[in-house]
Order: sequence, then structure tokens, then C-alpha cells
Amino acid sequence: MRVVRFLVPVVVAAMGLILPSAASLAAAPYPAPPPSLTVSPGTVVVGGSVTVTGTGFGVGDEITITVSYQATAAGQSHAMVPIAYAIPLALPMVNAGADGAFSTNVQLTQVGLATITATGSPSGLSASASVRVVAAGSSLPVTGTTVNFLTVALIGVALTGVGAMLFVIARSRRRPATPIA
Repeated sequence: MRVVRFLVPVVVAAMGLILPSAASLAAAPYPAPPPSLTVSPGTVVVGGSVTVTGTGFGVGDEITITVSYQATAAGQSHAMVPIAYAIPLALPMVNAGADGAFSTNVQLTQVGLATITATGSPSGLSASASVRVVAAGSSLPVTGTTVNFLTVALIGVALTGVGAMLFVIARSRRRPATPIA
């Protein structure tokens, strides 16, 4: 009985030291990741729309979306030298959901590099993404092939058939070997 009276307090004290308390776990929250903004597609013809998706903003934040256009030299969307001005354009606000995420469509109206910025209020969190806006009639990047695979397959089958016919003709013209007596 004496051993139990001594052992129980020692075990309880040891468990208190070994196991962290729930209060100490709740006191040090893991830092939230910074907000992010994605835009799809990455290249659009002037007048077209992009889908802007944001995550990591404050719960229920009012998101202000602004678009700044950075024109390129001589109005060419492929020029490497930017002109040193940007035209900010404010769009209607969007509300972030309970998970701090939102999604909206934005129409882009000027040629150049468009930087879309989303800023949450009252959290003050902000994120940006860029989109290339090309002039109407200019070509967008080609991301596929124009080769008709059925045509390629038919040509392959035809060439195999011609090769087989030539093989049969060559075999039929061969003289049989004369037996050695």
C-alpha cells in the first residue's frame, strides 16, 4: 500500500512532464501560408476574359481586384522592352468564402502585360499574377499538332504492303538451290 501511495504521484508527475498539454499546443498556431493568385489562361486576345482564382485570403474578406496594364514598345505584345507606365483599373469587389478562397472572371481590354492584383479587406493580404494580352488577329502560341494521324497511319500501312509485295516477288524469282549429289 505504501508503494502505491508513492508510485501514483510519481507516475502522474512524469506524465505531466512527458505529455504536452492541449493549452500549449493551441498557444502556438502554425503560420498560415501567404495568399496566392492564379490566372487561366496565361495568354488571351484583347477583349477576352480570364478566370482569376485566389486562395489564402481572410475568411469573408472583401477582395478588391485591380488590373494594371504595362504596354510594350510600339504596341507589340511580343516586344521585350516595356514602356514605363501602367494604367490601373479597379473592378467590382468579390467576397472570399469561409476557406478564404474566391474565383471570378476578369475581362482584359488592353494589349500588353496585364498584372492582376487581389487585395483582401480587412486582412490586408494581397497577391498578384500576370497575363499576356495579345492584339486581335495576332497569333496565339500553337500548343498542338496539325498532322492528321489517320493519314500518317494509312501511309505507313501502304508502305508496309509495298514492302511485303516486293519481298514476295524477290522470293519467287529466286532459283531453287541445286542439290549436291
